[in-house]
Amino acid sequence: MSCRIVVRPACRSDEPARAELVRRGMFSYQREAVVYFFFQELTLQGCILAGAILFIFCGASMQLCALVPLGAVLVVYIVVYLTHVDATDRRIQKLRHELTGFVAEYHGPLLAGEPPTLPVLIEDLQESSDQPAFRQVVGTVSVEERWGPGEAGWLSSLAVHPKWQRRGIGRALLRACEAEAIARGLASLDVNLSELQLAARALLTHMGWSSLGWFTGGYGARLQMARLAKELPHA
Repeated sequence: MSCRIVVRPACRSDEPARAELVRRGMFSYQREAVVYFFFQELTLQGCILAGAILFIFCGASMQLCALVPLGAVLVVYIVVYLTHVDATDRRIQKLRHELTGFVAEYHGPLLAGEPPTLPVLIEDLQESSDQPAFRQVVGTVSVEERWGPGEAGWLSSLAVHPKWQRRGIGRALLRACEAEAIARGLASLDVNLSELQLAARALLTHMGWSSLGWFTGGYGARLQMARLAKELPHA
């Protein structure tokens, strides 16, 4: 039986798998976010101030003061985790009101080891007569309607299962979205990415997306966000 990746329009039955992929994607840079915010000047100054207060005014030992950075790491981790939970929940809710969405689905036998690099096919929602023995949604992407002047859409929720990354699935999902956006008469697609989403920015740049600049907006307006866009040809 042949193995392949099929990119097709998303349907309601895909919601649980898409939600899990979005959740994985959001938490994939949890560690990077913790490191980023721990080494912020405000966090480090808070550690120094707390240590000084404990040592000078409370008579704490140097060993106890040395635990202050560990406590700061824990606080930062909790804040980042709760922020990711909230952002994930909001993004999953938006999937139900998307303009259009696509999934990448593995068709073939159940795999035990590292997934191979497979051909990626873009198909419609029509059921094939060749039903695979096993299916698994391994990637997703969404386009939301953008309010404001001009016919444009927001690209969001681009996520590929970690085991299936770097196999052309993200590129295929983007091509499917762009083709559908052109068919719907959209003039452009926009996306906002944080400075921690290096792989996604590299992929979009490689796919011809242009940078429109940076702004401060993520994590309580403390994280730099990149705005990218792609002008679409007329259908």
